[in-house]
Amino acid sequence: MATLVLAAGLFAVVSCNEVKMSGLKSSTADSLIYAAGSALNYDRVLELTDSLEQTGDISEMNANRWRGVAHYYKGEKHAAEHYYRKAVNGEIKSEQDMLGYNKSARRLAAMLVRQADYEGALQVALPAVEKLEKTSSGSPADFAILLSNIGFCQLNLGRVKEAAESYDRSFDYYQQAAETDQDGHGTYEALLGASRIAVAYLNAKYYAESQPWTDRCEELLERWYAKAKVGAIDSLYDHHRGHIALYRATALQGLGYAQEAAQAYQELLQTKYGKSDVGRIDANDYLLIAGRYREAADNYRRLNRVARKMDVEWSLEDIQSLLLPKFRANASAGHNPPVLGGGDEGGAFIDMLPNAPIGLWSGLKFEGEFIENIKGRPLFLYSDGLNEAENKEQHQFGDDHLLDVLRHLKNCKAKKVIECMYAEVEKHRNGAAPNDDLTMMCLKIDCDKVE
Repeated sequence: MATLVLAAGLFAVVSCNEVKMSGLKSSTADSLIYAAGSALNYDRVLELTDSLEQTGDISEMNANRWRGVAHYYKGEKHAAEHYYRKAVNGEIKSEQDMLGYNKSARRLAAMLVRQADYEGALQVALPAVEKLEKTSSGSPADFAILLSNIGFCQLNLGRVKEAAESYDRSFDYYQQAAETDQDGHGTYEALLGASRIAVAYLNAKYYAESQPWTDRCEELLERWYAKAKVGAIDSLYDHHRGHIALYRATALQGLGYAQEAAQAYQELLQTKYGKSDVGRIDANDYLLIAGRYREAADNYRRLNRVARKMDVEWSLEDIQSLLLPKFRANASAGHNPPVLGGGDEGGAFIDMLPNAPIGLWSGLKFEGEFIENIKGRPLFLYSDGLNEAENKEQHQFGDDHLLDVLRHLKNCKAKKVIECMYAEVEKHRNGAAPNDDLTMMCLKIDCDKVE
């Protein structure tokens, strides 16, 4: 499933977990570091950590844990991994050390999972769970997150039965937290946990196994919505309803229930999330396996705009989960559909068969098409630099605008059509630099004369 857009929202949740469950107020030293982190002053976190370690107010293990946190949120992932490893491999001498070990193991395992180093993540997470169980330390959420990461690794290593057991254990701990909370926080954590498991099964194409987890997501969402007392919950509720519909659509399509999948997809489109740029990009998880390449290609037009808004630094995971599927959608959908002028509507897109560009792969069959007669009707072809041309506000020229212009030019000569269309694009850009190359061709046969 696409993950780019969820990263920012889940980041805030992880950050809150770190604060809520770590017991930072157990010492003045930790409270000072936490205050600097809350102010997003991670350089100050590093300064305080060095100073407090020198005075003996925090242990070496806990200092390395805080260094890992600071470097992680500064975006310095290699440094973060280095210090988390130092903490995980250090000697546990106190309860404070056990806390530092626990948080470091959780974060390091998650980082290794993101790098697809599943064996490495298991080497961190499995001993961590064993130590927490032996010392009776750690919160239910600590166990739940570690076990969820273990299950994810096992699933991706083909150890499906072990993964199911780890996921069930993980969810039992999530449920423990959910059963005792009053404000819905524990229930929301359980919802996020079940969502991650559902997505893991969908990504691995275990569609049947994903369905019970989607059912749990739906149940937990309603329980959380009834408990929550924080602001803006309606937006979050809508967001998760959309995701649940997408999980169902993807699983049902993967299992061969195309009609039921299409109905679930319509439920997604009825949510505000499903209508958003983010939701449209995520929806391609379903559209691609349903073979609806044209719709997927149209949705991917939003990707650059979303990435710019989020200031995304593309990772290998993002390339695999977003850019490669975008290429597949565009290739399978073929070029932008030509427009044939005239007719009852004054012009309309031609419905084309999906095809990859000629010469892209050896041995690939290309299905040609023909139009019986275009006499007196302009045929307009173009690259996506036309309909995706952006102004300074990053609003695209769009298919509707393209059709509207052509319908007003249906009686013009071919050269005039090109000149007027180019002028309309420049007017739309309003001084913005071109965001893509632009190619247009108009062919018009008037009696025996070709323009």
